Order: sequence, then structure tokens, then C-alpha cells
Amino acid sequence: MFCVAVVDKTLFLHNTGVVNMDIDMRVAIVLAPVLIAASWAAFNIGAAALNQLQNFLNREA
Repeated sequence: MFCVAVVDKTLFLHNTGVVNMDIDMRVAIVLAPVLIAASWAAFNIGAAALNQLQNFLNREA
């Protein structure tokens, strides 16, 4: 026996990405402050970390 699947128009619209765009934007909105904070911390700590690494490597030499 073979089953015939009937494709619903709303399912087709849902799978075309019209609804998924809203979900993607929500994820971007939620992750944006986290990424901004992480990049700000890496920028501020990065210079001190590089100086400390250079001092450590110069002591070894």
C-alpha cells in the first residue's frame, strides 16, 4: 500500500523561511548584547594579557 501525502499551503509557507526569519532575528537580538560584552572584555583585557605574555617570554630569554 502506498500513502499519498497532502501538502498544506501553511506548511509550505512555514518551510520557506518566512516564519523562520522571526526566530533568527530573536536569536540575534538575544545574542547581540552577549557578543558585544564579550568583545568589549576581550578588547580591554587583551592589551594587558599581551603585555603580560611578552614580559613572561622576555624573562625566559
